[in-house]
Amino acid sequence: QSIIVCGCSDGAVEVACLERNKLIGLYLQSRIGIVHILFTGSRVVLARLDGSIEFLELLLTSERPTRVTSITLLKTVRAHQKPISFLLASSLTAVSASYDHTLKLFDLRSCHLQSMLHAHRGPVTAVCIDATNNVCLLKSSTTFGKGSKFLFFRRCFRHAKKVSFVAGVLPLVNY
Repeated sequence: QSIIVCGCSDGAVEVACLERNKLIGLYLQSRIGIVHILFTGSRVVLARLDGSIEFLELLLTSERPTRVTSITLLKTVRAHQKPISFLLASSLTAVSASYDHTLKLFDLRSCHLQSMLHAHRGPVTAVCIDATNNVCLLKSSTTFGKGSKFLFFRRCFRHAKKVSFVAGVLPLVNY
C-alpha cells in the first residue's frame, strides 16, 4: 500500500494515501512535537521532543480506496530524560537513542521496555542495526577524542571493543 505516516511539529500524526494524494487520517493526542516516527506493519512508534515514546495501532481497510479504520494509542512511555536523537526498528524491536546518554530497546508486540544501555559519556547520536548478525552499532559523542563507537549484542548488551571507521569500512573486531 502507498501509505505515508508523518509526524508534525505541532504533535499531530498525519496519514496520507500517496495513490490518491489525499490525507486519510489524523491523530491529535498531544501538542508535543514529533521528532522521529516508525511505521512497521500496523504499529506506529512516535518519539516526541520531551523524550516520550508512543505506540499506536494503525488499522487500514483492505479494499481500495484505502481508508483509516482507527488509530489507537496502545501505550505512552517516558523513555528518556532528554530529546530522542534516533529511533529505528529491527523485526519486533524498536530502538531509541537519546541525548541523555542511553539506548533503550522496546518490544513492538507488548510495547514494554526490554533492555537499557547506559554506558556512554556523551549523547548517542547515531544507531545502525545488523539484524542478520543480531548486532547494533552506535556512535556516541564524548569529551575525549572525536567520539566512541561501540558494538554490542542486542540481546545481552555486552560491549565488545572500541571500533573505528577507516574510509567507510568497518574493521574486523575480535570479541
